[in-house]
Amino acid sequence: MWVRTFVVFMSSIIGMAHVHGGVIFSTSYTAAEGYSNAPLSNNVNWVGGGQVAVRPNTTGFTTKGGVVSADPTYHVTGALDGSPGRSFGVGDRISIQTQLQFTLPGAAFAQEVARFGFSDSAGGGLQSGFGVVWDRGITQPDNESGFVRFFPDFNDYVLVDDVRPVNQANSFSIEGRYVGLDVFDTRGNGADLRSNPFEIDYTAEKTGSNEWSVIDLTIRDLQSRATFFYDRNVQPTQTFSFAGSNAFFGQRMGVQGRDGAALNPTSEFVTFSHTSAAVPEPGTIWIVAIGMIAYFIPRRLRQTYGVECGKGMRIL
Repeated sequence: MWVRTFVVFMSSIIGMAHVHGGVIFSTSYTAAEGYSNAPLSNNVNWVGGGQVAVRPNTTGFTTKGGVVSADPTYHVTGALDGSPGRSFGVGDRISIQTQLQFTLPGAAFAQEVARFGFSDSAGGGLQSGFGVVWDRGITQPDNESGFVRFFPDFNDYVLVDDVRPVNQANSFSIEGRYVGLDVFDTRGNGADLRSNPFEIDYTAEKTGSNEWSVIDLTIRDLQSRATFFYDRNVQPTQTFSFAGSNAFFGQRMGVQGRDGAALNPTSEFVTFSHTSAAVPEPGTIWIVAIGMIAYFIPRRLRQTYGVECGKGMRIL
């Protein structure tokens, strides 16, 4: 019995997930952090294209008017830079938190507002992450002000100038009127083309060899205080393939759309995190094993043979 108990205990120790890691990069884009009125790539913390401009104020924000066609700007620190020789394992998680707000160019067609995600190389093309889109159906009532769609996997988005089932199925969608938009001035107060500010939490977990699954996409409307989320119980499970041995954060603002010259998304902060599910160090396992042996064997000897271990041995 004691052997079985010991084996079960040790198995739980070896299989127990010890989560470590944490924030890889976080910024509010302020002048105090070294940001200036210039492209992000002018800051030492970033590498890659210079399409995302920073205009610091009391809170700091990034902004990009127009359509981005080149690669985005990347933070230069990779998620695994602090663990040389290590690769992503099953159970590892990558998380992104950000604030986002946008102003539409008018009663236009589809606009891909922003993408936040990661790549397997600093300065490379953005490969995985979430995206934010505004679009409207051709027959959609004007008072609904289109839809704001949040895609757990931006690779699922198809740029079309009307609502399509593929975009509806792979996103969490909110009517524009519920997030501050009145694109067609249906209230008589003048067209309102600026959305409420959102805070977005995204987490992806590695589930297989190169397979990852999006396990959280939560959106908080910072003005109405409403909270929304992509419900994996009723919507398609969002999986993607990422074979990178490291992950570098990147962002694109004003990605693509129609008449996008005046599209103006802003972000006041972003945080990029990594947590890993790793087994305890071998040394830790052996220390626990020796301690358990020292505890269980004397108890078993006393119970079975009436033997006590201590200074010498004596029959009880």
